[in-house]
Amino acid sequence: MRNRFHALASALAFCILPTFASADPPFTPSIHAVLLPPQASDASATTPADSAVLLPPQTFDDSAKTPNTTRERYGQWSIGGGVYLIQPVFESNPAFLVNGGGGNVTRQVDFSHHLDGAPSVWLGYVSERGWGVRGRWFQFDHDAASGYVAAPGETITGISTLNLARIPVGGSIATSSNLAVNVLDFQGTCSFETAKWSHLLGFGVRYAHMSQDYRAALADANTRIDLTSAHNFNSAGPSLALETKRRIGESGFSIYGQLNGAILFGHAKEAYTALNNGVPQLFTREETRVLPVGELEIGAEYQHNVGRANFFLQVGFLGQVWWGGGNASNVDPLGFSFASTSNFGFVGMALRAGVRY
Repeated sequence: MRNRFHALASALAFCILPTFASADPPFTPSIHAVLLPPQASDASATTPADSAVLLPPQTFDDSAKTPNTTRERYGQWSIGGGVYLIQPVFESNPAFLVNGGGGNVTRQVDFSHHLDGAPSVWLGYVSERGWGVRGRWFQFDHDAASGYVAAPGETITGISTLNLARIPVGGSIATSSNLAVNVLDFQGTCSFETAKWSHLLGFGVRYAHMSQDYRAALADANTRIDLTSAHNFNSAGPSLALETKRRIGESGFSIYGQLNGAILFGHAKEAYTALNNGVPQLFTREETRVLPVGELEIGAEYQHNVGRANFFLQVGFLGQVWWGGGNASNVDPLGFSFASTSNFGFVGMALRAGVRY
C-alpha cells in the first residue's frame, strides 16, 4: 500500500513541474530593487523630497522702491522759467545837485531804485555721459524818477558834461532814468555726480545789450533847461559757469551755489543834449569797450520725481556786478567828467521752477 502511494505522488510531480518551469518566474522583491544612488557628502545636496518642492529663484524690481530723489543715468532735457526780484545798485547814479550856502555847500541826490522783476528762461540737454548744452536768457528793464523844489537860497543843477546844462536854477527839477539789460548765454557743459554731490562746469559765449538813459527838466521864472543823455553797449564774449549742489539725505531738498562770469567786448555809443531857453548843444561819441561781468547765487532746491520727470523749485540769493557799466547820465558830477568806469550791479532773489526729463 505504501509503495502505491509513493508511485502516485511521483507521477503527479512529473506532470506539474514542467508547467511551472515554462512560466515566467514570479516577482520576488529584493533589497536591490529599492536601493537609491549613492548620496554626495556635500551638505548642500538635497533629498529627492526637498528637490520636489524647490521653487525657481525669485527676482524683484528694485526700481519700485528707489528713493524719490534718485536720478537715473540717461539723456535728460531740462526746461524752466523764473523771475529775478532784483534791485539795481550803483556806485554813483546822480539825478541832480542841490547847491546852498552861497554855493559853498553841494548835495548830490541819487536816483532811488527798488526791487523789480526780471524774467528768465532756460533750456538744456545732458547726455548719459554728462556732456550737454544749454541756453539761458533774462531781461531787466527798470525806470526811476526823482524831483525837487529848491528852498529859498538854494539852486539846482542838472547832470551833464555840456556847458549849457550846468547853469544853476532856483526853481524845480524833474528827472527820470532807465536801465535795460538783455543777456543771452549759450554754453557747452560737463556734469558729474556722486551719491550726495552734483557738479557742473560750463563754457561758452554770452551776448549782452545794456542801455541807460537820463532826462531832466529844470525851470524857474526866467530859465527852462531840458537835458537828455543816453549810452548803450552791444557786446559778446566768452562766459564761464560753475555750479554745485549738495543733497540733504533722501528728503528731496538740497543746497546749491552758482558762479557765472563773462568778459564782454563791444561797441559803445553815447549822446548828450542840452536845450537852454531854446539854445541847443549836442555831443556824441563812440568807442570800443571791454566790460567784465560777475554773478553769484546761493540758495535751496526741492525736487520730486514723477516717473522719469524730475520737477524742481529753487529759491536763492543773487548778486551781479557790471564793472565799468556807468550810470544813467554816465557822468561823474564832481568833475563833470565821463563816468564810463563807474560800476553797477544787481542784488536780490532768484525764483525758478522747471522740469528735467
